[in-house]
Amino acid sequence: MFENVLVCLDGSKVSEYILSYVAAEAGPFRKVVLLKVVDTAGVNLPLGVPGISGGQFRTAGQDRRFEKEMEEMPAYLEKLAGPLREQGLDVETVVLEGVPSEAIIAYA
Repeated sequence: MFENVLVCLDGSKVSEYILSYVAAEAGPFRKVVLLKVVDTAGVNLPLGVPGISGGQFRTAGQDRRFEKEMEEMPAYLEKLAGPLREQGLDVETVVLEGVPSEAIIAYA
């Protein structure tokens, strides 16, 4: 039986649906970790785009989105953690930055 559960959220309402299942199956869990990875990936530009060398490139808009998300995510996760804590669960919230698939695996 599982003692801990890692719940990876992407910030959408659809991803939050899993929380009702976590709450319903809360009995065996000692700890729930709510995790959000803020994607820091840029745009991959091919070689030969005039004025820019090939590789990863981040726009000013992407930088603003990243900063805003990093600022807002702790409060977002804490809001979702509240109802789980009220049910007696030990809930930790974690915000990471990076490529989501890599960051989730590294954290787990």
